[in-house]
Amino acid sequence: MLKLKNKSLLLTGGAVLLAGVLSNKFETTVLGDDNPPPTAESLQFFKDKVRPILTQNCYPCHTETAMGQLRIDSREGVLKGGSRGPAIVPGDPEKSLLIEAVRQTGMLKMPMNGKLTEQQVADLAAWIKMGAPWDPAEHAEPVVPAVSAAAANSSVGEEYFETKVRPIFANVCSNCHGDTATSGLRVDSRESLLKGGTRGPAIVPNDADKSLMIQAVRQTGDLKMPKGGKLSSEEVQSLTEWVKMGAPWPKSKPMVAASSGPQFKISPAQRAFWSFQPLKMPATPSLKNAHWAKTAIDRFVLAQLEAQGIPPAPQADRRTLLRRATFDLTGLPPTPTEIEAFEKDKSPNAFEKVVDRLLASPRYGERWGRHWLDVARYAEDDVRGLDPKGRGYMPFRGAYVYRDWVIKAVNEDLPYDKFVRMQLAGDLTGDKNLVEVLPATAYMGGGPWLWDQAEPVQGRADSVTNASMPCRAACSGSQ
Repeated sequence: MLKLKNKSLLLTGGAVLLAGVLSNKFETTVLGDDNPPPTAESLQFFKDKVRPILTQNCYPCHTETAMGQLRIDSREGVLKGGSRGPAIVPGDPEKSLLIEAVRQTGMLKMPMNGKLTEQQVADLAAWIKMGAPWDPAEHAEPVVPAVSAAAANSSVGEEYFETKVRPIFANVCSNCHGDTATSGLRVDSRESLLKGGTRGPAIVPNDADKSLMIQAVRQTGDLKMPKGGKLSSEEVQSLTEWVKMGAPWPKSKPMVAASSGPQFKISPAQRAFWSFQPLKMPATPSLKNAHWAKTAIDRFVLAQLEAQGIPPAPQADRRTLLRRATFDLTGLPPTPTEIEAFEKDKSPNAFEKVVDRLLASPRYGERWGRHWLDVARYAEDDVRGLDPKGRGYMPFRGAYVYRDWVIKAVNEDLPYDKFVRMQLAGDLTGDKNLVEVLPATAYMGGGPWLWDQAEPVQGRADSVTNASMPCRAACSGSQ
């Protein structure tokens, strides 16, 4: 059965800190003209103490993406807050929801799945108390999350590489600097970048200005890369920050080139993987004890038993046979009446009649529909208990409509292609009987809801591809 992917929330743990959960109880507070301007000491405090906390926890979701309508890459953005109000009240940390959240003394606890150190919380409070000074020059350059030297050598630095740098190498640089190694340079490992190509090392860790790669992507000199194009200012800044932090690279993770590149090749082993094979009718194996097999499936089972030198199990008695079939097809034991009837039925097709009866039973769809409901991650309540308001048990009213549709589809032997199509796009099939079709579309929204806005979408993509494709697709951050 399918399982939810665990992704690292170390970097993005505080990213949902202020998105859509900010309270209405505070009004937006903006420092007026009569407030004294920030001092050089307070600005330095912001740069050294506060900005690293914000960038390492909140920037991934609250800069360009502006989750919950909140940006925290400017003072104005923090003051304006998200869809429910401001994040801070300058001069008053006790009334700032940011401080309440990071202290984790109330209902709101951030960063999610983590906790700031006491010193970090104290630094944020001190910053707000001094009026939340912010360097106005920050708007001159694209805002890219800064990572401290200590963080660069930890999983945070590796996460920065995976989310900001690896996509640039894979999608832009590897076309010429992958297997083809133009000018002797490869970008598929840190060692290759340090070795460089015919012009020398591509990077000088901790010194972006001396790194040939940064000079090339800035396109301020004779060497201009990528060839025939130009990186965005944010991509250039991402590479620059990565080099400044020492060019961290996750261990044992080779670069994967863009799939559209001409150098990509499918190996024979990959091509032979079972899920990519077309359906075909295989030849039935030859047997030593051929009279035991009643069907073609029996022949495949017996062939494996004979290969291992294992004799078939003895024939089951009628009561045992009925019990196995009934449990298998309905999940329930046979009744005394059913046992007595089968034991008295001496006709050659007595067992066939039992199977037909069980397949026609409503219990059959209930038993076998459960397997698909597991694939769809069907739930009737918030089993994880992650409601941020602490309301406890939360039923998904109406979820049973989809459950009943699946049971009915199994009982009616709905063709698989139609079964899948109705769940993915039942409202677009043109079927006039929407009452019969629309319940199927709950497949795309009936799974467990997590209190992270991105998680349900990722879960649906993972569920759909796991259920219906030979190769799954999932959020890159969770892999």
